[in-house]
Amino acid sequence: MTSTEKSALKEAIARDYPFVAFRIPGKEEFNVLIQQNHNLKTIPYGEIDRLTGFIIAPFRCDKASHLFCLNPDFYFDLNEDDEDIFGFLNFLKPSGDLDSSVYEMTRKEYLDRAAYLVEVLKDGDLRKVVLSRVIDHKLPNSFETGQYLNRLMKKYPKAFVYLASLPGHGVWIGATPEILLKMEKDHAETVALAGTQNADSFRWTEKEIKEQQIVMDYIEELLHTHDINEYEKTGPFTAKAGNLVHLKTRYNLSLEQLKGKVGELIAGLHPTPAVCGLPRNKAYELISKVEKHDRRFYTGFLGPWNFSGFSQLYVNLRCAQLYKNKMSLFVGGGFTAESNPQNEWEETLHKSETLLSVVEKS
Repeated sequence: MTSTEKSALKEAIARDYPFVAFRIPGKEEFNVLIQQNHNLKTIPYGEIDRLTGFIIAPFRCDKASHLFCLNPDFYFDLNEDDEDIFGFLNFLKPSGDLDSSVYEMTRKEYLDRAAYLVEVLKDGDLRKVVLSRVIDHKLPNSFETGQYLNRLMKKYPKAFVYLASLPGHGVWIGATPEILLKMEKDHAETVALAGTQNADSFRWTEKEIKEQQIVMDYIEELLHTHDINEYEKTGPFTAKAGNLVHLKTRYNLSLEQLKGKVGELIAGLHPTPAVCGLPRNKAYELISKVEKHDRRFYTGFLGPWNFSGFSQLYVNLRCAQLYKNKMSLFVGGGFTAESNPQNEWEETLHKSETLLSVVEKS
């Protein structure tokens, strides 16, 4: 880091300016974007084309939903081996003043709600719904934010790894494998990602195959609705993400087909059936009824947009909000009529290990 970069980051931490550090999957370097005022821009989806910076959107997807955009005044990229940046990020102390009372379900509550969802799904009006929960984890006294980010980057080289400090919304950290929409040069990409098992002992069952098909059907219907009929489809194939595997299908299409449709397409993709359910509106209403916690940015999306020649948005999976003495991890799983509540509970435990396995090394 140069002295100018150190000064800018030190000021951002001291003054609680919005900033984000992130690493694109497969890259060795990572980026730091700093906005030198407290006001995160909020705009509707339809105006996304005119944004430049870093976008972060909550799970909420009703008529009042909007995007937050960090508009950087200062930007630099660094190599993962640059230890100075992690040392500076260790000075980031999440506020103890923020409301940290996120509702944490007991195992019994989760299983009761899961059983209820399976019964609703058997009625046939819904094909899939996603139930999430929060796990509060006490942080060790030795926990250092910068070193934790460094270990996440090293352990998950194929994930989008980030640390975001957002005034009024807290400090968020995560490592997500799922692309919402990626655009660069003359092509774009989106994916269908569903079905989760432990990477050490997986065997795809009818439940996961059906879950993946639901997401694929939704994306293909959405593309057709927007007259996007020429695309290359690859999959489904097994994709490894840390200690987990998923079923994944990749869709590649030309940017020419997206002209004037990007905002509508993103609004249609978010939230995908992989994180909400299908039909989407009914699934969203059921989630609002069954979940007592606010998902906040979990299962929203985030990433650099119209920045340095590329736009990459990722579904915000495997993430946590950091507080002074704890982290609140958000995990979830998709339910169909064939789901087993106990298996889904176990799946959320496996998913929590993505972030917790790195914490325990602190």
